Amino acid sequence: MMEPVLTLHELMIGILAILILVFLFIIALLIFSFREYRIVENRQVWKEKIEEYLSRVIIEGTADQIDVDSDIEQYLRYRAFRRYFLNRLVESERKFKGIAADVLQQVFYTYKLDQEAYTLLRSRRPYLIARGIQVLKIMKVAAALPEIKTKIKDKHIRIRQEAQYAIVYFEGFDGLAFLDQIKTVLSDWQQLRILTFINILPKDANPRLITWLNSENPSVVVFALRLIQKFKVLELHKKLIPLLSHADNAVSLESIRTMFVLDVYDTADCLVAQYPSLGMPQQWEIIKGLGYTRAKDQIDFLKLEFTNHPTAKGKESIANSLVSLGELNYLINLKLTYNDQDKNWKIITHVLDNR
Repeated sequence: MMEPVLTLHELMIGILAILILVFLFIIALLIFSFREYRIVENRQVWKEKIEEYLSRVIIEGTADQIDVDSDIEQYLRYRAFRRYFLNRLVESERKFKGIAADVLQQVFYTYKLDQEAYTLLRSRRPYLIARGIQVLKIMKVAAALPEIKTKIKDKHIRIRQEAQYAIVYFEGFDGLAFLDQIKTVLSDWQQLRILTFINILPKDANPRLITWLNSENPSVVVFALRLIQKFKVLELHKKLIPLLSHADNAVSLESIRTMFVLDVYDTADCLVAQYPSLGMPQQWEIIKGLGYTRAKDQIDFLKLEFTNHPTAKGKESIANSLVSLGELNYLINLKLTYNDQDKNWKIITHVLDNR
């Protein structure tokens, strides 16, 4: 039985349908391209207008009164302009302090850009919510804090992070209360950002710090150690010793660094006493710290350890610490006791050549 064959009429209809679809696609592409062109063109105009305006009000305006530009007021009807204006204002706010920053705050409220920031915060799109939190923090809208706090357990990591930054920015040390329950990992970058917002440690901070040192979340423990380093909380020195043998490498290494930063009278003795029971990375960290803190009472320990240490990396670190402790002549004389094929000779030569 023969297969049915398309008639000429059906073929023409098919071709016509394809041509119509191609035509519609071209029209849609032209509309999209024109729209993108207009956006780029508008943004260039907006950029020039906003930069000229901000420069003028920063020079001429005061924290209580600024000139209102009628053109900008007209542009504010468009959401794209409001968000562009908001972004430019936030970028400018980061660059200025004092009266100039106060003037930019006045611009923010005069043009009701705080409402646009709240619109971002209440959006359904995670990146817009995160941006809203960021803007409200930078523009110091403390009234937004209760709403920002509702985002602290959001399923989206960027929203959680921005909420954490904002809470600590507004509340300082008290804003770290979220560490009591946090289950997710605080990255090194997050920790560094949060640390920049902590300028004062309250007198009653130690119990909270001890709680975090005992946290089941290793990243919280590391953060607490970095707080102790930043504010030199000497009273907690003894609390760090159990952490030297912590199951998490990052915690044990950070505890060693923290003890060296505090550097009380028996720091070196405590660390050397724990040294034999610790892993290789921890031993290397102690060796490095003894040199950094100029622990001259541990020179004999380092000399003996150079002979006994099983790894080349460890021996190199020991040699570097001995150089820091002023034992250059000792190393030169020690080198003479080895032949040039011995690994100890090569390690000492490398250290001396690169000192």
